Amino acid sequence: KESNAQIQNMGEILNKSLIEAQRVLEQVSLTTVLDIVGVLKEAKRVFVLARGLTEYVAQEFTLKLQLLDYNVVFFGDPNIMRQKTGNLNSDEIVIIFSLNGKTPELIESARNANLRSAKVITCCCNEDSELIGLSNYNVIGYKHKHDAIQEYEVASRVALHMIARIIIDYLVEEHI
Repeated sequence: KESNAQIQNMGEILNKSLIEAQRVLEQVSLTTVLDIVGVLKEAKRVFVLARGLTEYVAQEFTLKLQLLDYNVVFFGDPNIMRQKTGNLNSDEIVIIFSLNGKTPELIESARNANLRSAKVITCCCNEDSELIGLSNYNVIGYKHKHDAIQEYEVASRVALHMIARIIIDYLVEEHI
């Protein structure tokens, strides 16, 4: 009986990831991804911003862009974000990764970028985020309601990883 319960629990755990992955694939607009690829190819410089655990997704995305010879930097420090986005040019873009899209310094950075006529791309899992209205392009993933560790904001970033991968994969195809 105990092994059956364990197998059932494992099935539920695996099903959460499957649901997240399926929903992301259903929700991602390929035309938006192609638009983002086009904007990235035209950008003089790219700033990737994220906070908390989402920084890992953004750092990997930044490294892959660098390997593809893009002029890109990552910032996770709020003070640097504010400073840099306050001095953007119109040929630069900001890519924001945010699970919930509620982080104040990311919202402020998007506002700064708008004031400087820089393009803003948001990848998040909350269609009601204020970031969406501040962005030229956005890709919205799906966040499962279940948090693995309730006391902390450590929900799965599977959707953000998938969005980052989809964008990078399209860029690689264009790069070949």
